Amino acid sequence: MIWTLRLIIVHFLPLVKCTSNMGQISAIWCAVDRMTGMNKAKKDNYNKNSDQCTNLILRHMTLSDSMSVTGTPTMLL
Repeated sequence: MIWTLRLIIVHFLPLVKCTSNMGQISAIWCAVDRMTGMNKAKKDNYNKNSDQCTNLILRHMTLSDSMSVTGTPTMLL
């Protein structure tokens, strides 16, 4: 997700440190409405067979590891 205001660009990435909940995180991150996706995931009511965003989430994991990001929030200038 990208948010822009007066030449300041903010990128949001999901920070995933283990792959055991990859399906749940993918279902939230790729939901049309992330709030609804989060509510469904909390109730364990999401599509567990969906590999919708798994590659995107794995790329985010690789990026955060390469930049030594270990927690949130993290600000890089």
